[in-house]
Amino acid sequence: MTRREAREAILELLFESGFHPEESPQAIFDRALEMREIKVNDFVKKVYFGVFENIEHIDALLEKHSVGWKKTRISPWRTIRACTRGEMVVLFKND
Repeated sequence: MTRREAREAILELLFESGFHPEESPQAIFDRALEMREIKVNDFVKKVYFGVFENIEHIDALLEKHSVGWKKTRISPWRTIRACTRGEMVVLFKND
């Protein structure tokens, strides 16, 4: 799996999570594996679940650096893209 394919898988999972906030990240992940046969590797798991483990800190960083914009004005799509593109989880989990 290339890094690009991994990022696409992460984006799909995060996008789906945005539409089903009542479901756990694990349930969404499991369903994607079963129903869509999404390809994953350790990087995909680390970033996807890491976003949820660090969501408050990530949101705080986005809000801090989004001068003139409140978090509520940034659409979920942009937030997801920002989290995925930046691979912000790597900042918190340097294994």
